[in-house]
Amino acid sequence: MNSLRVLDVTLRDGGCVNNFNFGQNYMEKILSAQESAGIDIIEMGYLDEKKGSSSGRTQYINEQVLPQCILKDKKDGVTYVVMMDYGKFDVDKLQCRTKDGIDGIRMAFHKENSIDMVTLGRKIIEKGYQFYIQPMITLRYTDDELLELIDIVNRKLPDAAGFYIVDSFGEMRPNDMNRMLNLVDHNLISSMTLGFHSHNNLQMAYSNACAMLQFPTNRNLVLDSSIMGMGKGAGNLNTELLLEHLNLFYGKCYKIAPLLEVIDKVINQLHEEYYWGYAVEYYLASANHCTPSYARHFYNKHMLPIEQVS
Repeated sequence: MNSLRVLDVTLRDGGCVNNFNFGQNYMEKILSAQESAGIDIIEMGYLDEKKGSSSGRTQYINEQVLPQCILKDKKDGVTYVVMMDYGKFDVDKLQCRTKDGIDGIRMAFHKENSIDMVTLGRKIIEKGYQFYIQPMITLRYTDDELLELIDIVNRKLPDAAGFYIVDSFGEMRPNDMNRMLNLVDHNLISSMTLGFHSHNNLQMAYSNACAMLQFPTNRNLVLDSSIMGMGKGAGNLNTELLLEHLNLFYGKCYKIAPLLEVIDKVINQLHEEYYWGYAVEYYLASANHCTPSYARHFYNKHMLPIEQVS
């Protein structure tokens, strides 16, 4: 592979745990730990013009509030991005990129919005931002559908910063990873970075990341993770575990201590108040290929015994 980078999603995917209400103090401590660890790309949160705020939360009303709210002193060599769910932010209101603001935008979208995503992606790129393509629940695309999406990306968004395999429901296993990696790597324009975003419903996030790392490619790669796996439901790939692995086997020099310190002083406190991690309902959802929200609803409300939830 040419280059391998880590994108930490704690402030964004982790925010799904606590409705993005980290508070200014915790936001700054998490960001400082990510920067001190040498994380390559840091996801600052969501853009959402209806639910967003101007301070104290990592769900922002627009991109203009970030330099005043949290991104006060950008560190050289770090790329700062935000995520945008399709339809939750008017791209026409997006201001052109500035040196003090975010560097890139990741757009999450479902199959039915893939064509319209291209139009929005072009607008984002023309405003100077790096643009990352995040097809939700990528495993649900048929081969033909995924090849069609890749063909559109190759023709209309060849200058995008990256294309992702997204395991939204945490249902992928290493054999799924290898199949999708072969399909995407052999058809996506060779200059485009390939990323992987995982969820840990089946406790396969680490194994799937290793499968990607072992895949024979010369393509640039990005792996998503979060500190202590903080994320919606079963959470994500653990940043501290991933960085240790990359240091040991891929010649990286990430610093683990800043992450362990912020786990001790911040993340553990959040975990006591807002649980994330393995739970039987998340396993059942992934094993049965359905959204975790359904299983969680029936399980938590005790509307069905566990054998009927499955």
